[in-house]
Amino acid sequence: MTDAALYGGHRDQNVWRRDMVPQVGDEIIVSCESASDVRVTTAQEVLSGAIRTGVSPELRKLGFTGSGQVFELVNPDVWLLLGIQKATGGSASQLRFTLNVAAVPKDKWQEMIDAGARYPARPSPNKVYGKWAWWARIGELMPGGQDFWWTITDETVPDELARKVVSACANYALPALQEQLQVN
Repeated sequence: MTDAALYGGHRDQNVWRRDMVPQVGDEIIVSCESASDVRVTTAQEVLSGAIRTGVSPELRKLGFTGSGQVFELVNPDVWLLLGIQKATGGSASQLRFTLNVAAVPKDKWQEMIDAGARYPARPSPNKVYGKWAWWARIGELMPGGQDFWWTITDETVPDELARKVVSACANYALPALQEQLQVN
């Protein structure tokens, strides 16, 4: 029987190779811990958990739809968007993110597409399109008006993080979007 027949596929695929199987006499190091002692939590898992179990449900109570990293206050005339933007250069043990808010008139959006702009069907809250579309980072809306990024580590408590994010959304992002609705 060939290696391909034994291990499924071609030997060149390196899916499973005979030389990968430990042989008698090979040193094998095994570390055993109970499942309760094993902790596999990354900063991304903390952020995902905070969004899934805290941020998303609370934003829905405030009138937003969506999940993941993009939320919308549904309006027939204006896209009222909230987006979570992660910074580049994060690692498993630490990442940074901020919130972006945008108000984009739907008629102007369609006008830009009709004029040849290569825009998606719906705008992203994490991208600036032009002066005709309002956009801000959450820090600009908060007292002091400075850019603001949350830093998450593998030690960050998801529930506490979710409370802080929802508070910023309720106190700064939502009023700013409602104000933009009056402008548009």
